Amino acid sequence: MKFFSYILVYRRFLLVVFTLLILLPLPLILRSKILFPLVFL
Repeated sequence: MKFFSYILVYRRFLLVVFTLLILLPLPLILRSKILFPLVFL
């Protein structure tokens, strides 16, 4: 049972890391998408 709980904790940790990796570049991507058309204008 200890092994099972360890898997659950590890899975939650992976989920948090994964969401952080996805969410962190988002503002950069959005900013570049907003800035690039302005630069080309």
